[in-house]
Amino acid sequence: MKRAVLILAGFAYLLLLLDGISTGLGAYCSPTSCWAAAGCALVAFVCAPTGRRWICAAALVLAIGGSLHGYRHNEQWRAKLDRIRAHQTPPPSQTVTNK
Repeated sequence: MKRAVLILAGFAYLLLLLDGISTGLGAYCSPTSCWAAAGCALVAFVCAPTGRRWICAAALVLAIGGSLHGYRHNEQWRAKLDRIRAHQTPPPSQTVTNK
């Protein structure tokens, strides 16, 4: 049973970590997926044999680092968008008339 949970946690870890680090089709990362990957690393840490727990601990540190990277990336992207919006002229107001 432990081995099946370990394999499932490892598979979920990879999927969630890749989802959290990549931007997909948009511009923002999703760091919450990295936190979920950190949870999977904790489950794998509990299920792993004692000699291989260092791999799970490294995976946990990597997931936390990926989450922090995602937050930083999103913050930089928001700042860039704010600068672009500050330089744009507001759209002209349109009045609707019945003719």
